[in-house]
Amino acid sequence: NKQARHIGLSATPIRMKDGGLGQFYEEIVYGPSYESLMKDGFISKYKAYAPANPDLSEVKISMGDYAVGDLSMAMSKPQIIGSAVDEYLKYAKDKRAIVFAVDVNHSKKINDEFLSRGIKSMHLDGSFDALSRKSIINDFKSGKIKVMCNVNLLTTGFDLPAIEACIMLRPTMSLSLYLQQVGRALRPSEGKEHAILLDHSGNFLKHGLPDDDREWSLTEKIKKRKSKDGKTESPVKVCSSCFAANNAFNSYCVICGSAFEVKARTGPEE
Repeated sequence: NKQARHIGLSATPIRMKDGGLGQFYEEIVYGPSYESLMKDGFISKYKAYAPANPDLSEVKISMGDYAVGDLSMAMSKPQIIGSAVDEYLKYAKDKRAIVFAVDVNHSKKINDEFLSRGIKSMHLDGSFDALSRKSIINDFKSGKIKVMCNVNLLTTGFDLPAIEACIMLRPTMSLSLYLQQVGRALRPSEGKEHAILLDHSGNFLKHGLPDDDREWSLTEKIKKRKSKDGKTESPVKVCSSCFAANNAFNSYCVICGSAFEVKARTGPEE
């Protein structure tokens, strides 16, 4: 039908390798901002913490993202998984949390650690039949299960407002995948004052906070901020007192109020 008009609706109009969606669309029309959606109650407010930033220097890049095999080895270290459970108990104890893992074995290890600490947890992957999956998700929704570990299964299109916390143990170079992950916990729900976002993957430091202003384009990738010496600056800085993730321009931590150290300016070169 040559008279047909195609309209694409997305909160993340970008592809990892190719940038915008100009191959499919002729024009981009912006919807309401994250800030206005939060103000009007369509998206939950959140508190973001970045307790750890993993060393990924030995992880290879494949197809534009971290190679799964290398990444799984790097993120399966006992201290990383143990820290994720510690921080859950510290910041989100008894809340329903969704965990994003690298692969099935990684997800199972995370689940085992939660279970060993007396936390009702469940691993879910694509091998589960539809009836079992529905039963497990219902138990998670009701609170019988507190933590749900998965690998991209409950990312795009999964809508469960009861999720109160997101635990990221899956580093990614994809802005879209990152935003899809944190978005699972940002659905508003009765009794949810704010979502808890726990990043053990370095995604905040790489991609910024969920509600950062982003200039989407049909043709280009989002440009990262550069410092005067040409190096890429992180859009986030982490509070040394409470590990809260803050916008890079904040003078004080939004969670605990601690002042960030101001680096002294150097004089002009002569």
